[in-house]
Amino acid sequence: KEEREQQRRQKDAALACLLLAPGGQAAEIIKLTVDRQASRYSVNLDVALDTSASDAFAVMHDFARLGDINPAIQSVAVLGAAPNGSMRVQTRVKVCVLFFCRVLEQVQDMQADQVGNIGRIRADVIPELSNLSYGRGDWLIQPCDDRAGACLNFAVTVEPDFWIPPVIGPWALKKKLREEAVQTSLGIEAAARNRQ
Repeated sequence: KEEREQQRRQKDAALACLLLAPGGQAAEIIKLTVDRQASRYSVNLDVALDTSASDAFAVMHDFARLGDINPAIQSVAVLGAAPNGSMRVQTRVKVCVLFFCRVLEQVQDMQADQVGNIGRIRADVIPELSNLSYGRGDWLIQPCDDRAGACLNFAVTVEPDFWIPPVIGPWALKKKLREEAVQTSLGIEAAARNRQ
């Protein structure tokens, strides 16, 4: 089992390298895992970005422009203030896995906090306004300890409330989640560079 896990990590790293190389981006995937427990899928990503932590946080905190960081995001609407000082944000994200495409309708309460060079964003999906039964995302953006630039930790768990064809299977959905995590990292880095 441990050997299979190591092989999967190597494949993830190879996928990340293939995705990163053509655009000349400097993002470096440190860790990328996708897990499934029952009907919930979790992504955990650690990536080093070639931009400052404050610029990366500013990109993520500009909720109205989240569509700039990933082309899968079809639309974003900031609906206004929500409880606990968060902002309510509605997104439409098109996800295609093999031949199966689905638009994820999400309304999330997003809270952003920054202390010095450390920024945190938390997003909680409102299930009754979304087509997800559950969703939670946490981003931590801070200067890297051992290199220049920003280090981003992204952890998200989602549970769709719609049927996923068995032929797609968890493996294909997990692969797509990996790809989207890498794409989002590249998008944050590119948008942060454009701010400079």
